[in-house]
Amino acid sequence: SCSVLEAVLEADWRTGKTMKTQYVQQERIGDQKCYVNDITKAKERYPEWDVTIKLDQIFDELVCGWMERRENS
Repeated sequence: SCSVLEAVLEADWRTGKTMKTQYVQQERIGDQKCYVNDITKAKERYPEWDVTIKLDQIFDELVCGWMERRENS
C-alpha cells in the first residue's frame, strides 16, 4: 500500500515528469479520514489466494500503459 502523495512521487520519478498537484486543507464530502485494508478474512475464506503483484510492478504497468496511450494518440 501507499499514500496518494507516495503514488504521485513514484509516478514523477518513473516518468521524469512532475504532476501538477494542489493541496487543499478542506476535507472533501465523503472522504475517509483513514483507510486500513485488512485482508485476513479474505485469506481465511480463500486460503489459496494471495497477493501476487508487488507495488513496483503495478507502477511499472501503469506507467507503461500511460506511455503507450500517449504514443498512440
